[in-house]
Amino acid sequence: MRETEHELHLLREILYLVKEDRHILRRIINHLNLHVYTIRLKETNMAIGSLTSPGTASILLALLDNGSPYVAPEGSTYTFSPTLTSSDTLVTIAPDATVPDQFDVTIPAGDTSASVTFTASATAPDGTTATGTLTIPFAAVPQTFTISVTQSA
Repeated sequence: MRETEHELHLLREILYLVKEDRHILRRIINHLNLHVYTIRLKETNMAIGSLTSPGTASILLALLDNGSPYVAPEGSTYTFSPTLTSSDTLVTIAPDATVPDQFDVTIPAGDTSASVTFTASATAPDGTTATGTLTIPFAAVPQTFTISVTQSA
């Protein structure tokens, strides 16, 4: 009988240690729960998938946390403050005055680029730099021919 009590005591000790190890493993896993922040760029008011010269467009940015839209926890002081740049020096970019995290883009007449790449960046909630890119081709602008009629005599 004494041997059974001793075995029962050992089993309780083992069970306690397993629970403690499980608790420690959970803390390690929670600590290692990495967040990968990226920025999604979305074209909002242009011909689908292309730009024209001259032309305008809007690019809407969103911070993603592991692929899902980031929602700041209650009480957080984090503010998403992205910047947007262009690979084409002729393209002008300005923050939209009415839509948060949206930028208005203007492509001037005569821009002969085949495409433009937009790069967004912002400081993520964990202090790292989140980035995202979007490349949009330029669509060919159809030529319009007219005939000028003038009086010569």
